[in-house]
Amino acid sequence: MKPIIQIILFAGLFIIAGTTVTCAQEQAAAVKSPIIRDGGTYYCGELQMNGAAYKQFLQDECPQAYQQYKQGQQCMISGWTLLGFGLVSMPTSFIGWIVSGAGVVISDVANSEKPADPKMVFSNNSFFTLGVLSTAAIISSIPLLTVGYKRMHKSVDTYNNQCVEPDVELALGLTGNGVGMTIRF
Repeated sequence: MKPIIQIILFAGLFIIAGTTVTCAQEQAAAVKSPIIRDGGTYYCGELQMNGAAYKQFLQDECPQAYQQYKQGQQCMISGWTLLGFGLVSMPTSFIGWIVSGAGVVISDVANSEKPADPKMVFSNNSFFTLGVLSTAAIISSIPLLTVGYKRMHKSVDTYNNQCVEPDVELALGLTGNGVGMTIRF
């Protein structure tokens, strides 16, 4: 009777160990891989993504990281818009300011015998105001771009820290001291 009990216990041990290993393999397949960023390319296991695919991936897999990426993208778009406005309007304002100033000088010289008042050249001039706004737009775009890109890149860390579960395996098997539970992480 004793050998039959040993055989039953030994068979039961293998069934439990096999079930544990199968469950651990299924859990390992369900565990999400961490994301690695290399420039504008994102890697998640064997998956390679560009920015748009990465955004869609985050939207489907990790809402916290998606929100962070989306906020960074909005900040970045605002920064590029301000920078574009500043770079386009700066030369326009500079040329307009010079031309309008020269026009005032020529007009004053042609209409009177006294030289033009230098204050008149720079006062009440919309091109000067446009130049100041252009400079302000360029300067304010720099922190927006910096913060936007940092938030977008930090979404990788958010995904890896909050949405990827650590790979932990609990199994019943043979150990150095006999049969026991093993945990692997």
